Amino acid sequence: TSLLVRRRYRDFHRLAQALAPRARAAGRSLPSLPGKTLFRCTSATFAAHRQASLQRWLREVISSPELFATELCRFLGLRASHARKKSA
Repeated sequence: TSLLVRRRYRDFHRLAQALAPRARAAGRSLPSLPGKTLFRCTSATFAAHRQASLQRWLREVISSPELFATELCRFLGLRASHARKKSA
């Protein structure tokens, strides 16, 4: 199944901050987000690399049932009931 979600880097950062306590409580570490640049880089190559890195990060988060929470559902545009089904 495929889902298209358009988010900015800061949205991924906020999601990571929201999921970090849940990951710690489950005894696992949250995957690291790809690095943030200090300067705004708009090249197509950079954008493609950043997008691929964030997609890998998100796939890793989604594959961990203990991280599938309301915050993640909201980020993906899903209803919170998906979090309960996934973690059950």
